[in-house]
Amino acid sequence: MKKIVNSMAVLAFSIMISGFSYQMLTEKNEAPTSKTASGIEIPQNVKGILEKSCTGCHEAKSSNEKGKMKLNFDKMVNGEYTTAKIVGKLNGITKVLNEGTMPPAKFLEKYPDRKLTAADNKILMDWASSQAQSLMAK
Repeated sequence: MKKIVNSMAVLAFSIMISGFSYQMLTEKNEAPTSKTASGIEIPQNVKGILEKSCTGCHEAKSSNEKGKMKLNFDKMVNGEYTTAKIVGKLNGITKVLNEGTMPPAKFLEKYPDRKLTAADNKILMDWASSQAQSLMAK
């Protein structure tokens, strides 16, 4: 009986790992990526989330001066920031997303449809972290 239970546990674990590996491969292949002048890769799914919830305040044409000063995606992707500064900004993105402070509550009161879902938050955090690691490895 113990052998059967152990065998079933090993089988379940193997299936779980296979499913995870397949999911990671298909997610990676489903998201076309564009590489920016600064070397950052932005998959389409990440670009969509950024456009929905972030770039309105964090781009050159934004009227939100404070948001642009903290992070300007245009400068980041066009290579106007140094690699070290980009890594710092990407780590900052991960930090504020982890804290749940972006988008800010005041902004979400006015635009509740721009709130990040838990899945969006995870996608952005994983993306920012992986891009920072990739740039540091260069």
